[in-house]
Amino acid sequence: GSGGSLSLTGASSTVRVDTGTATLALPLAVAGDLTKQGAGTLDLAGDSTIAAGIRAMDGVLRVTNGAEVDANAALADTGGHLEVVGPDSTLSVTSAQDGSLGIGLSEAGTLSVTGGGVVEVNTNSPTQIGHNAGGDGNVVISGAGSEMRLLDGGLDLGFSGGAGEVT
Repeated sequence: GSGGSLSLTGASSTVRVDTGTATLALPLAVAGDLTKQGAGTLDLAGDSTIAAGIRAMDGVLRVTNGAEVDANAALADTGGHLEVVGPDSTLSVTSAQDGSLGIGLSEAGTLSVTGGGVVEVNTNSPTQIGHNAGGDGNVVISGAGSEMRLLDGGLDLGFSGGAGEVT
């Protein structure tokens, strides 16, 4: 939808997109976690604030259209894909406590940053890519202006028996 804004007030909110693409082209405020499920794609095309974590558990969760999405944590696992696509599209993961960016912690997960998109991580915990046994994390950064900024917290790549790759 477009126009107005959307507030999700529960401790945990789930958006399911089984096929195709659903686009939220409006400001989104989430009081707790936001989990994307289903094989389809959810586009966040409006500025969004997620008080807790954002999770792509299967299918694609995409930040696009110059949107800025702020979250305490971000996770792509269980076949999920996080994508940040296009100029001025930004995913910021900021936490003074336990939040972090996790890609493929216990199963397959992918983060793609393309077309000038930016991922910025500023947490006390390390960014984890392919962290645990069975974890398979892949990060792909491509295209002019595309960036992944790790401002604090460090990086665990292929830690504790997982497989991690950054290209």
